Amino acid sequence: MTDQVQQLQAYIEELENELADSSQGLIAITLELENAQEQYKNIVESSLQGIYQTDLDGAFNYVNPAYATILGYGNALEMREEVSGVAQVYVDHDRPKQISAMLADRQPVRGLLSPAYKRDGQAVILSENIRFITNGTGELTGYEVIAEDFTRQFHNEQRIMLLAKVFDYSIEGIMITDAQTNILEVNRAFSEITLYSAEEVIGKTPHILFSGWHNDRFYKQMWESLNNKGVWQGEITDRRKNGELFVQWVTICSVKDNNGEVSNYISIVNDITSKKESEKKIHQLAYYDILTQLPNRTLFYDRVEQAIRKGARESHKFGILFIDLDNFKNINDTLGHLVGDRFLIKVSSLLRTCVREEDTVARLGGDEFIILLEDLKDDQDAAIVAKNILKNLVGTVAVDKHLLSSGASIGISVFPSDGNKLDDLIKRADSAMYNAKEEGKNDYRFFTSDMNARAMERLRIETDLRKAIEEEQFQLYFQPTKHLGQEFISSAEALLRWQHPTYGMVYPDTFMSVAEESGLINQIGKWVFKSGMAQAAKWHSQGKRVQISINVSGRQLRQPHLIDEIMTQLLETNCDPTLIEFELTESAILEFPDKAIEILRKLRAQGFSIALDDFGTGYSSLSYLKQLPVDKVKIDRSFISGLPDDKDSRILVEAIIALSHKMGLSVIAEGVENEEQLDFLETQKCAKIQGYFYSRPLSVDAFEDFVRRHSHPLSSSSN
Repeated sequence: MTDQVQQLQAYIEELENELADSSQGLIAITLELENAQEQYKNIVESSLQGIYQTDLDGAFNYVNPAYATILGYGNALEMREEVSGVAQVYVDHDRPKQISAMLADRQPVRGLLSPAYKRDGQAVILSENIRFITNGTGELTGYEVIAEDFTRQFHNEQRIMLLAKVFDYSIEGIMITDAQTNILEVNRAFSEITLYSAEEVIGKTPHILFSGWHNDRFYKQMWESLNNKGVWQGEITDRRKNGELFVQWVTICSVKDNNGEVSNYISIVNDITSKKESEKKIHQLAYYDILTQLPNRTLFYDRVEQAIRKGARESHKFGILFIDLDNFKNINDTLGHLVGDRFLIKVSSLLRTCVREEDTVARLGGDEFIILLEDLKDDQDAAIVAKNILKNLVGTVAVDKHLLSSGASIGISVFPSDGNKLDDLIKRADSAMYNAKEEGKNDYRFFTSDMNARAMERLRIETDLRKAIEEEQFQLYFQPTKHLGQEFISSAEALLRWQHPTYGMVYPDTFMSVAEESGLINQIGKWVFKSGMAQAAKWHSQGKRVQISINVSGRQLRQPHLIDEIMTQLLETNCDPTLIEFELTESAILEFPDKAIEILRKLRAQGFSIALDDFGTGYSSLSYLKQLPVDKVKIDRSFISGLPDDKDSRILVEAIIALSHKMGLSVIAEGVENEEQLDFLETQKCAKIQGYFYSRPLSVDAFEDFVRRHSHPLSSSSN
């Protein structure tokens, strides 16, 4: 069509030129010209292609019906009435200048894609051929455009380009084959996964990846799914080019032609080798102890649940042995955690040798182990195993250059006589273990009903403690510290008391072990931090400077955000950090010395003081003392009680005071109960004392009254 129009246009121009050059045959030429123009008009008017002509400024001289239709107008006349030129139609309002630049060399333009607007504002893409128009003298007067609606083709091409990008840059491998599974195309990810380039696999079949991992039945089921459902998904283990096996999650779908016949197969491949390895590691971490590779608590509990169901069906009994190593802490403290860990590994192996293949040995954490003994004939079968374990643990175990031994306390519960629920059986074995430990260690005990009573008492205390935390039933009492050589008081130890609604005043030795075991000590400790700091800040605002010592347990030290919690309480109470001293036992620090030392250093850097409580009762006090960031040591009351008569006590106290002075540390003796003890400590230049000889712990009101009676308003240093 385009060529026909252009031929007629050229012919018309030729006739026009002949008419201009010659006056002869004017009438005949004119008639021929008019006839040609009429033919041209008829062709253009009936053309399915849009055609229009403009002057050099882009004003329409002519628009055919097809062009008007493309742009959404009813007819050409309607369009000419609403639209005067191309600037109103095309997205590019500089269209005339653009076309003039294109036609500067008077060469036609073909296949120009031009975005335009339809009558309703909808966008349309036009594919246009453009040529210039001249008058009889050859002067450029305008241009003619033949246009087609290219919108659908344009968007299809864009979609194809987008899909090509997706194909090329997908992180999943893609393989396309023909109906005979000959590979036609693969993407870059496929090559990265398999290590085969596209050139190496195109024309071959997927058998190039065959690993031999799957049997014929596997592939038969795969093809049955493809043939019946048109899709298959599953894991396939194949082999890379370098011979390495890899696991992939594959989705294969069939593509059918217009006749319903399979023309292609598309495979989408996701390399899940790392995922499978991670899943294996996660399973190991979820169900096995990292150090010993024994089943952990989760897996052990699952096996006990299975044993309970089996026992209920088949009326069989099984036993649970709860094992706690008696002297493991000594090994850790004296030889370090590395030796301690290796010892635990040896113990794990030893425990496995004491039971049958079908039994389960698990580690609960720390130095606690637990054993499930399947299919017991009677209770004594469990006792035989317990005796064998104790016998083996008492013997020496070689770890590095050390010969170590550790007794154990073992508690035994039996299904179904001691319970038919997991929690009951575990708790009762635990209670029996504590009973064995309380009665001398390195022994075993079966659970009995009176143990249950003690366990119930611990549970009651824990329940009441939770309520006490919620209702703030706690109080702080303050035991003054006497500065020898001074009359006034500038420090005191904060001691916790529980005002129980039923039992009245309850002291820490009744509930503190339960608080530690249950983890409630962290919540209680938070209350103590806040209350102690608030009281110190209040006294300070009244002109009384009292440094308050607050006890911190090992469980509290293990909190991940202990320092943040302390600093939060400090800000909330507006307390000066120099008014607070934290007391920690050596055993609490030695549970994890490196971390504890780091925490203490950070606290000191904030202005807090650090005191080492119960000094001299640990296993390696002297070796660790030089490393600990402490300001003060408190001599344990067990050494003070023997003064001044007991020779060993005198020697130890003299040595501790002398050593502390050499290291620039302040010394406080706790548990001073008589004047003879005080006199001895004064001769040794002990700086401070604390004990009933001076004052028992006092309520806030009683403490303030004590201060008024014994000294002038407090304003001295707390050092």
